[in-house]
Amino acid sequence: MLKERARTVAYWVWMADVLLTAAAFLLAWFFRSSLAPRLFPGLFPTELYPLSRYLGLLALIVPIWTMGSIEKDQLSPLLEAVQSGVGLAGVHGGTGDAFRQETEFQYMVGGQWVAHPGGDGVEYEVHIEDVPSPITAGL
Repeated sequence: MLKERARTVAYWVWMADVLLTAAAFLLAWFFRSSLAPRLFPGLFPTELYPLSRYLGLLALIVPIWTMGSIEKDQLSPLLEAVQSGVGLAGVHGGTGDAFRQETEFQYMVGGQWVAHPGGDGVEYEVHIEDVPSPITAGL
């Protein structure tokens, strides 16, 4: 649980419409969950504070970024923070498709987004079984 760490969640957003929608949704959820979200409209600014110290105090980091690049002085503290126990969460291609040239980031995430199965625009049905779970509650 988050008791041991600060209840601060940091996430950064690449300013694209669909990703801003995801960021707004998460912001509301973070507040309802009594977390203290900190939104960065871009990558973490390394000049404001010692990035490795700041990231190490967080409970959770949520990158919402598609493609793009990240500098080593931003990536290294992120990798160190997650290795030290800071949580990492992602949103679809907003994390799995970030920083394609950074193999270490892909290893940390656990993979890399490549394509939608069947291509873009494929429609399919999702059947949710009646299994008691907080994830499917109310669906």
